[in-house]
Amino acid sequence: MEQGSPKDHRTVKAASPVSVTCPRCGCTFTCSRSSDCWCTTMELTDELRNYLAKQYDRCVCRDCLEELSTTLPPGSLDIHEDA
Repeated sequence: MEQGSPKDHRTVKAASPVSVTCPRCGCTFTCSRSSDCWCTTMELTDELRNYLAKQYDRCVCRDCLEELSTTLPPGSLDIHEDA
């Protein structure tokens, strides 16, 4: 798995934690890149997971992930690609 990749960590075995800069707010945080990561305990919709994968090339920080998961109404994350 790439350093700081926004891939689904829930099924990845333990890896060395890395320091990552959040692409959304610019803060630095630690990502364990495994099923032990703090992000695996958060309940995220498939819609939000898809949005994150399309919008960002690496993980976002806890504050941004919590904000996105609690403040955006369903359907507001739809991404329409230009044809």
